[in-house]
Amino acid sequence: LINVIPAPAHLGKISTEALSKFAATVKEMYDVVIFDFGAGLDFSLYTAIGDDAQFLSICNPDPVSVRDAAAVCAALPVTQYDARLIINRFDAEYIKKKIYSNIDDIIDISGFRLLGLVPHSTELMLLSVTHKIKTNSKAFKSLYRIARRLCGEEIRLPKIKKI
Repeated sequence: LINVIPAPAHLGKISTEALSKFAATVKEMYDVVIFDFGAGLDFSLYTAIGDDAQFLSICNPDPVSVRDAAAVCAALPVTQYDARLIINRFDAEYIKKKIYSNIDDIIDISGFRLLGLVPHSTELMLLSVTHKIKTNSKAFKSLYRIARRLCGEEIRLPKIKKI
């Protein structure tokens, strides 16, 4: 069972104290709680989640997004878990044509350990509308590998051209 509590449409200023209380309450009710912080959010809010948090940074492979990920990495509080990186909208052709940095450079610049790569996918772009994803698609397989890694399994990255 998954419950989703969306952020309010007009966020305004979030109190660190209120977020901390909310985080403590929902952690008692659920096995896993995911907080989705938007880009540019006040970094001090990260400390409100607690030291038992697993931080995941999602970034596109473009230089601006990778620099933003590096800023987030530098601002994260110390927790009992390593912060991890998911590279979204990955397209091996852009790496091959040297439009974007290679994966190792993205990891080095961001400062995060890699958790997974999610391919550029029309299916994922339309997911919020269609609410469907084919289980045999590259997109689904990449998300499934990430989920398995989060559960502690040792899953190797496939060859880049297969992502």
